[in-house]
Amino acid sequence: MRSLHKKSQHSYKNNRARKNKGALFKKGVFPNYNCSHVRCVEKQDQDSIPLNLDPDLESVVRLGDSVANDVLNACNRSRDPLVLPFKLRPRQTVPQPEKQSANISDNENIIVNISQFGNIFKCIGNHSCDQPSLDYNITDRKGLCVDIKVLCHNCDFCSDEIPLYTSIPQKHGKPLGVLNVSLLLPVLCSKLGISDIQLLLACLNIQAPDKRGMQRKLNTVADQVEDMGRQQLVKNQEYVRRISNLAGCSGETDVEFDVAYTSRPQAGCDTATQVFAPVIEKTTSKHLPVDLHIGNKLCSKPNCNHLDRSCKKNYCDETSINQTEAIFLKKSLENIKNQNILKVKSVTTDGSASLAKAMREHNAKVQEKVQHFKCFIHNMRNLHKHLRSACIKQPKGMDRLLYCKKLATAIRTRVRLELTRLRKLLRGDELYLARAREAVTNVLDCFSGSHDSCKHKSVVCTAHLKAHSTRYLPYGKNVVLSAADKHTLQKVLDKYCGVQQLRDTVQLHNTNRCENMHSRLFSYAPKSMVWKTSFTALCYSASLGASVGRGLSLLQLAGRCGINIKVHRNKDMTISLKLAEPGLAMDMKVAIYTVCGTPTYMAPEILSEIGYGLEVDMWAVGVITYILLCGFPPFRSPDRNQTELFEFIKAGEYEFLSPYWDNISKHLLVVNKKRRYTAIDVLCHPWILCGGDVSGMDGARIEELKKTSRKELETQAALNLESYQKIKEKL
Repeated sequence: MRSLHKKSQHSYKNNRARKNKGALFKKGVFPNYNCSHVRCVEKQDQDSIPLNLDPDLESVVRLGDSVANDVLNACNRSRDPLVLPFKLRPRQTVPQPEKQSANISDNENIIVNISQFGNIFKCIGNHSCDQPSLDYNITDRKGLCVDIKVLCHNCDFCSDEIPLYTSIPQKHGKPLGVLNVSLLLPVLCSKLGISDIQLLLACLNIQAPDKRGMQRKLNTVADQVEDMGRQQLVKNQEYVRRISNLAGCSGETDVEFDVAYTSRPQAGCDTATQVFAPVIEKTTSKHLPVDLHIGNKLCSKPNCNHLDRSCKKNYCDETSINQTEAIFLKKSLENIKNQNILKVKSVTTDGSASLAKAMREHNAKVQEKVQHFKCFIHNMRNLHKHLRSACIKQPKGMDRLLYCKKLATAIRTRVRLELTRLRKLLRGDELYLARAREAVTNVLDCFSGSHDSCKHKSVVCTAHLKAHSTRYLPYGKNVVLSAADKHTLQKVLDKYCGVQQLRDTVQLHNTNRCENMHSRLFSYAPKSMVWKTSFTALCYSASLGASVGRGLSLLQLAGRCGINIKVHRNKDMTISLKLAEPGLAMDMKVAIYTVCGTPTYMAPEILSEIGYGLEVDMWAVGVITYILLCGFPPFRSPDRNQTELFEFIKAGEYEFLSPYWDNISKHLLVVNKKRRYTAIDVLCHPWILCGGDVSGMDGARIEELKKTSRKELETQAALNLESYQKIKEKL
């Protein structure tokens, strides 16, 4: 019992000592030593108390900035070399100076190299002075790596900077291959980021390049997207002109224009940093974008003068980005006019007063009459908004907010139906305006149950029919309105459906296509995120997707990036995509001895270095198939030891999950490459030929299918090889 007590007491002391020792070396902790051979230094007095440098000092004291500088200055003035008994690492509380050594770049690591002292001795040997008084100064320091200048106090001798270190270029991972480039393409048309791509590759047990290299490649792909987008806009204009000429419109078209911001503009606050402004035609049913402008206040390059063409910033910080609506509208109309492909007949925008002013200025400048219409949907939204906020009395027993909401929805729906049906029935604008005004003024009377004028003024009311229903009215019955309430509602109707407002929306055009493109863009880049480098590419990617479709735009972009994707139409009218990347492929004329690949997918002959060929691809297919069936790789080391993993692979030691895969055939993960299935053997397997169901097939039928399929596959393989040779010659 006594020994147990001693043991527990001893362990308690050890744990306490270990805990105290760990606390001494935490960042920012200043220990208070009680030992006799170490001077006690408090945190607040550390910079003011001098330290006695004892050669027998065992503990490590982290010095402050001023103390460290004083010690360094004292070392520099000393004639005798001083060997400090501890690592001098002052705590960094102030930012480092902007000055950097000229021979050190951001892409290099530096390590101490004592052999560089030979350069100092050479410098001293070349010095000729009658009474030399040599000294040295530290001109630049990065941690323990310093630059030294040797000087003489009796003459003007001063050497160049002598580095006492060696710089080593940093390794930024493997170069991007076809897989990584292919995975970067969805970044421009989805919410994926580079970190998501790295996570995906890690889940596939594939070592991904570093984030910096992937960002550089993404910037290159983004530039290609911008070029493709600009070329596609010109193609869209040529296509619209062709359609307009065929329709007898002489190359004229109606367009719509709307702007989207990364942050909604607010009164007295300008939080938006990026803006997207497309122009979409209304001549064709495809509604293609014909021009595009992008405003960006952000730049990711440090110390950029914003004059380079590669800089993405094109908008001044001092200028409010809310003014871009009018500026971009005039620029878009000027661009379309200067290209001399299309002629704009009318422009539909929202109800902004700045846009109306911009249209007047444009017409006065070019001396052409371009009609300006306001969005019909925006006008109906404003009508609904002000009807809901109108001060009217609700019937007894009803909630006022709910009643106003239902009444506003019913009035808006009725006005929209009246105007759209009249527009279809009447061709002349003046006749439409007169009938539309009568229909709007009759709405409240009709809702109140007075249908005397509905037969002559309305094209929606069905009171004169037996099938008349009031279910579209609030609570399914006629509205009881006082004279004051009726006057209030009619005042709102006159404001948004008056003569001038009806004239501004006479064609009932809207900007829904622009809003759809805004939605497409911000589904790629949510408004809460800041896209400094790729926002322009995202805008052109959205434009490409609206022009040719999202899938085809990705295929075209892949072709621009050097990824050859062949679209093949099968006999059953299905489409197959074939990927070819000759840059990573090679002709297998002799065996290969280069050890490369992801460890989990490497075949035994690669590790044994006995030479390998096409059989290693089938081994990798076997590993992937195993992962699909079981959810984990066939070869794995419990201790994550790569040497042990390679031993398992060379021995071919793996097991399938029992009893789920007891009857599965093992023909791919075979160590002997001569017995391993080829690609044609796999495609001629009965399970592949019969689509997974071999119960209704006899042996003779299966053998016949094997022979036929093998012959077709060999013929197709020869054609594919010939096609590959042609692609390689072109490249």
